[in-house]
Amino acid sequence: MINPCRFSKRQSWRYIILGSLSVLTIGLWISPTSASAQDKAAVLLPGSINDQSWNAQGYQGVASLKALGWDVAYSENVQPADMAQALQDYARRGYTLLIGHTGRFQSPMQLLGPKFPKVTFIIGGGDKGFGKNVASVDYNNAQFVYLMGILAARMSKTGIIGSVNALEGLPIFWQSLWVTIKLNLVINPLQVILATLLAVMANQRFRGISFYRLLFFIPLGVSLPIASILWRIMLDPNDSTRAC
Repeated sequence: MINPCRFSKRQSWRYIILGSLSVLTIGLWISPTSASAQDKAAVLLPGSINDQSWNAQGYQGVASLKALGWDVAYSENVQPADMAQALQDYARRGYTLLIGHTGRFQSPMQLLGPKFPKVTFIIGGGDKGFGKNVASVDYNNAQFVYLMGILAARMSKTGIIGSVNALEGLPIFWQSLWVTIKLNLVINPLQVILATLLAVMANQRFRGISFYRLLFFIPLGVSLPIASILWRIMLDPNDSTRAC
């Protein structure tokens, strides 16, 4: 049986290592002589700075810039719907370095980068940068997991180690395969049959056929650009209209 308390301590090492390397990378990127009296940096965190893990390391990273002469600030527990607005507020207040300590900041930073060319945006955990002032810091997680396995094996007194993962692995694969088979063998044929029946009904004559045809062809009357804009608004995670 896995001891949850013992594992939680081991699991926290992964976030500590990732956070520390993010801090080191940013520290090497900013030379001590590059800071001026006007340089201001802020880190935006998805969780609490007291979690003793990922968010705490992000806060320590921006706090270390104070020794280099930077004016630093931070925001914790920033929700996805508020990320773009929080970044924009810092940029308008003269902060020249903004660090989003999760990959979820990638979309809002790419959106705001061209609007604030004098601000440097850094995504902690993103997969790519954007333009000249949006950069991303990411690492190969497989290498960290390998190192953690070695450390866990050396620290274990029983010779047994446990792991809790976000994905179940092979069972998920077979489940996904079965869903795909059902989709292609059951749902798709039913959709074709139903669509054919509805189309045949549209060519028949019965009471209310005019209203039926109106409902049937309404989607064709919606302009494709308008429909695209509506779907983009509805699916935009940073749209304030979806915050409720």
